[in-house]
Amino acid sequence: MAQSETFHRRVHEIARRATKDCAAFEPPAEPPDEGRAMEILREGVGPAVSLYVEARTGGQNIHFPPTSTRRSNPQ
Repeated sequence: MAQSETFHRRVHEIARRATKDCAAFEPPAEPPDEGRAMEILREGVGPAVSLYVEARTGGQNIHFPPTSTRRSNPQ
């Protein structure tokens, strides 16, 4: 599998998980819930940022066309 295909597959996996997590999200009874916010950042945002940095550094410079990373609105 080509390097760019591997990255695109991983992007779609992250997008699917984000869609699932977004649909299951229930606001905390007493905001802010800092512990839960940090968990969302570590488990959701962190992998997305890490993947982007990995793809764009180290001489790889993988291109992500806007249409390849769009996901449908789950609502």
